[in-house]
Amino acid sequence: MVVCAPNPAGGLFLIKDSDLVGMLPVRIGQHAIDTFGLQMFEIPLDLRPLVLSMAWHPRYHADGSHRWLRDCVRAAMRHE
Repeated sequence: MVVCAPNPAGGLFLIKDSDLVGMLPVRIGQHAIDTFGLQMFEIPLDLRPLVLSMAWHPRYHADGSHRWLRDCVRAAMRHE
């Protein structure tokens, strides 16, 4: 590993004019092919699934707008 980017967009800017290889979500990779002129390949390794979690302060647990946002995020991630 040469560098670790804070997010996929930052990683794209690091690899676009180099001989580096990056790993990012497929949907972002598909967009990067056209935008940055990159190529996309399957990872030749058996990787464990990535588990994502949400965390929030207990005072917001029962907050209606916070609960709505958590539900939106949860629903969006189900489609990934």
